[in-house]
Amino acid sequence: MGGSEPGGEALPFAPPIWATSTYRYADTAALERGLRGELPFYARWENPTVREVERRLAGLYGAEEALLFGSGMAAVSAALMTGLAGGKRLLCQAEVYGGTRGLVEEVLRPWGAEVTWVPIDRWGEVLAAEAVALARGEVGPGGLRPPVGVVWVETPVNPTLQLVDLEAVGAGARRLGALLVVDDTFAPPVLQRSLALGADVAVASATKYLGGHHDLLGGLVAGGRAFLARVAAHRKYTGGVLDPFQAFLLGRGLHTLELRVARQAESALALARWLAGHPRVAAVAYPGLEDHPDRALARRQLPRGAGGMLSFEVRGGREAAVAVVDRLRVIALAASLGGVESSACMPVNTSHAALAPAERAALGIADGLVRLSVGVEPEDALRADLAQALG
Repeated sequence: MGGSEPGGEALPFAPPIWATSTYRYADTAALERGLRGELPFYARWENPTVREVERRLAGLYGAEEALLFGSGMAAVSAALMTGLAGGKRLLCQAEVYGGTRGLVEEVLRPWGAEVTWVPIDRWGEVLAAEAVALARGEVGPGGLRPPVGVVWVETPVNPTLQLVDLEAVGAGARRLGALLVVDDTFAPPVLQRSLALGADVAVASATKYLGGHHDLLGGLVAGGRAFLARVAAHRKYTGGVLDPFQAFLLGRGLHTLELRVARQAESALALARWLAGHPRVAAVAYPGLEDHPDRALARRQLPRGAGGMLSFEVRGGREAAVAVVDRLRVIALAASLGGVESSACMPVNTSHAALAPAERAALGIADGLVRLSVGVEPEDALRADLAQALG
C-alpha cells in the first residue's frame, strides 16, 4: 500500500477502526512498554480508535482530558463514584434525569453515600449554609459530617428545560473544596461551554447530540487531567470502555455536530413560539422564548441558541397527551433524543416513570407533559405534524 499507510503521501479521511481486544508485540521490551501505557495494551484499558475520538472531544469541550464510556450512565456512575471516594458527600440537584436519580437512590445510597437533594432554586442558600458549616469546623476531618465531594447539576434540565447558573454554583462548590460536575447532555459544547462557565467536570450521554444519529450508545466525562486519571482507573477496573465501532460512529457524528445543532435550535425556537400560541397547549418550556424565567441566563450561557429540546403541556392531562403523541407521524414516538430525526415522548412513562406522581409534580413534570427533540427535518413539516396531532 506504500503511500496510503499512516505517514505516507496519501492518507484516509476516516481513521481506522482498531477491532482488536489485545495486541502482539515484537518482544518483551515492547510488551512492557504497553504495560506502562506507552503502547496499546488491552482493549479494556484503551483503544486507539477510542483514544482519537477522546482527543477530539477534549478539544471540543476545552478540557485537559476526555474519556469515553459504553453508555451515558456508565459515565455518570464513574464520575460520581470517583468524586465521592473516601466517604465524601453528594449535593445533587433534585431536578435531574430519572436514570441519575435511580443510580443515586438504588446504588450509591445503599453503598453508604450521604446524599442531599437540592431543589434547583435553592442552590444559593444550600451552598452558603455548607460554607458556614465548613468555616465552623462542623464539616470535614473531625467535624460532624464528611466534606462535600461533588456538587451535581444538570443544565438544561431534562425535561423541564430549566437552567442552572454554572458560574454561581461553581463558585459555591469551590468554596467547599468540592467538584462541580454538570450533565450538559441537552446542550453540547457548540452551545454551552460548561467548563469555561464554571464546571470542573462535564458529563454527557454521547448517544444523544454528540453522536446525533440514533445509532450508537456511549457516554463522556471531560475535565482536568488529575481527576480524569482517577476516572480512567475506575473505567479500567470496572470495564465500562466504549467499543471501537461505536467510537468510529461518534467521531463521524462530530463532523456535523455544529451544523446539526444550529438547525435543530433554529427549528426548536420557531416551534416553541408556535406551540405557545396553540389553544390546546397549556405551557411551553424552552429557554429561547422571550418569557422563559431563565431567559437572561440563557443569553449568557447559551449565546448561540437554546438547543433542540423543548417541552409542552397538553391541556387535558395524561390521556390528552397520549392521544397527541399517538397521532404524530413525522415525529417519532421514541424515548431517546438528540438525533437528526425528530422524536417525542412523555416523561411520565419514559425518563421519569419510576417516580411517584407526587415526586414528578414536585419537579414540575405534569402528567400531560410532552418532551420534543427537534431534528433536522423541514420546520414546516414538523409544525404540520404537530398541528394535526393536536387536532
